[in-house]
Amino acid sequence: MLDLAKTPADRQALELMISPILFARPFAAPPGLPSDRLQALRTAFKDTIHDPAFIADAAKAKLEIEYVSDEEIVAVLKRLYATPKEVVDRVKAALK
Repeated sequence: MLDLAKTPADRQALELMISPILFARPFAAPPGLPSDRLQALRTAFKDTIHDPAFIADAAKAKLEIEYVSDEEIVAVLKRLYATPKEVVDRVKAALK
């Protein structure tokens, strides 16, 4: 869908509207979490998502698992927070 945007502002508006799909079930930690604990949580989550037993259980339950890395999430959040106010206002108006 993003490829159909005719202008950069159109693309930003579309990305803002569809971004919740990427964050389907996000996990968050409290502010000030020590970096070693944050890294341990990220590693554990990534390892779980790629664990063959976890994947097999998900398949049995007919669940689709798609891993989105913390780096990808942070990059998207940075882009979304940098969205110009005019684009945000345009999306708000379109969703009314």
